[in-house]
Amino acid sequence: MDLEQAERRFRELQTQRDHDLLDDNQFRLEVAKLLLQDARGVFWMIDADSGTWFCNRGEGWEPADPHAELAPMAQPPAAKQQRRRQRLALSITLVTLLCIVAVILRQRWAALPRSESQATPMSAVPTVGVPIQVTIASPADGSQVALGQEVAVESTLHSASGLQAADRVELQVNGQTVASRSLRSTVQSGQTSLPLSQSWLPTALGECQLTVVVHPAQGDPLGQASIALYVAETADETLPEPACMPDATFVTDVTIQPGTAFRPAAQMEKVWRVRNSGTCAWGMGYELVRVQGGKLGAPDRVAVPFTAAGEPVDLAVLFQAPAQAGTVTSTWQLQSPDDVLFGPLLQLSVDVEVEAEDTQPPDPPTNLRATLTEGDSSPADLAVQLTWEDRSDNEDAFRVYRQDVEASIGLVPADAQLFVDRSVTCGNTYLYGIVAFNAAGGSPLSEVAEVSLASCTPLDAPPTLVLTVVPTQVVASGTITIVCQATDDLGVVEVIVQGEGTGNPDVDAGRTIACTGVVCAGTWSITQTAAISTTWTIVAIARDSSGQESEPARVQVPILPPE
Repeated sequence: MDLEQAERRFRELQTQRDHDLLDDNQFRLEVAKLLLQDARGVFWMIDADSGTWFCNRGEGWEPADPHAELAPMAQPPAAKQQRRRQRLALSITLVTLLCIVAVILRQRWAALPRSESQATPMSAVPTVGVPIQVTIASPADGSQVALGQEVAVESTLHSASGLQAADRVELQVNGQTVASRSLRSTVQSGQTSLPLSQSWLPTALGECQLTVVVHPAQGDPLGQASIALYVAETADETLPEPACMPDATFVTDVTIQPGTAFRPAAQMEKVWRVRNSGTCAWGMGYELVRVQGGKLGAPDRVAVPFTAAGEPVDLAVLFQAPAQAGTVTSTWQLQSPDDVLFGPLLQLSVDVEVEAEDTQPPDPPTNLRATLTEGDSSPADLAVQLTWEDRSDNEDAFRVYRQDVEASIGLVPADAQLFVDRSVTCGNTYLYGIVAFNAAGGSPLSEVAEVSLASCTPLDAPPTLVLTVVPTQVVASGTITIVCQATDDLGVVEVIVQGEGTGNPDVDAGRTIACTGVVCAGTWSITQTAAISTTWTIVAIARDSSGQESEPARVQVPILPPE
């Protein structure tokens, strides 16, 4: 991309923003991509607010005109030398003046009264960051962890305008980075939420502060969240239960039924469909790993797509049959970020036969159509329906692709001619394509279908609230952690949690958790002192920015007598 192309693209982005095709955050993110580097190694970018050029020669960003600096100039040698001497003299003068100004500004800036949180350096770099809300779901704030035992830190990133600006996530303990994950290949275009799992091994006793920090490629952090933990020499059985448990259930073999015959060296794409039957969302760090059997040309582990609790997902691995005939198997299982295997054993079992039929890839579907389904314009009811004509009789399934997502957005069985995409948002245009495939490979992409969604006004619906308690029962003098998560289309203001007739004045008085944004998560740890068997009832409501309240959420906690 050259200067003229970048400026033309900037004008196009301005037009899209002016016609409400892009919001301000999306506009700034797209402008930030117009970063150029000239032959001298100088970086150039356009300020999203003013439309003027900034350059960075290694000493920070400053306004400059690339057309003047990069324009070719044909001059005789003597004129060039004189011009060079003039530039050198001017540069020395400017550098001297800038140094004097910098010293004066530094002295005046240092003399200004300000809190520690305000003491951040000034920068001329155009602002392109988008705030990201970070929520730490586990461990609970104020909980105890054991020395030398690995701690799984479960957190969630959320931004209504998307997570594309996030470059990496760091896990810090007392300000020191103990783990870091890159997000560049994980976050998809338009993705607004991402669950994360990171591990930390406590090596010192006492209190510590654990922080999850989201960083852009350059600049200040986009968001962070912190909790306090206490590291003690504690036995496993006295530690609090995790806030969520990973689990999975096998649904079906989408491709390659057990005992299918293949010719030697044939390619085989196995797809298992499983359901996330646990309480943890599968995100970064969750993998499908080989635990038994032959490798068959496949990697030892593959990443698992983001899958919310209760949702199904298709797990695909590409194999190659061996050169020798016989029955071969390869067994796989899901693995959490802390290297714990869970869920069913998933097996590929095929017969390699010289006489096996030489299967050909299927033909592509035709006449693909994309239409907006009937319903109101609320974000929850938006969906795009895809229909096509099946032109092949040997496909195992169809993959559905959307231009703004790198991976396929769905898998439908053989002979299907309908798919509904419910992950669309107002004011966007989407391009779709379909690929039919079997164990021998995939068809060419079908013709592309396009659909545009009109802008819609958010509805002021009441917030929704999920309330859980960990552990589900507790012995007297034990600690329980109340976990609540509220969502609202306009924004959650607060969540109020309290007991109902528990006999504990502090619990019945309750606690108010302040919130900002469309997603709010919070915890409340309580140590109960009752010496008799009883049951507590905990109730919570969420309130949004317009004053509407969620339906009350209730949970009961059995309190067992001391052993």
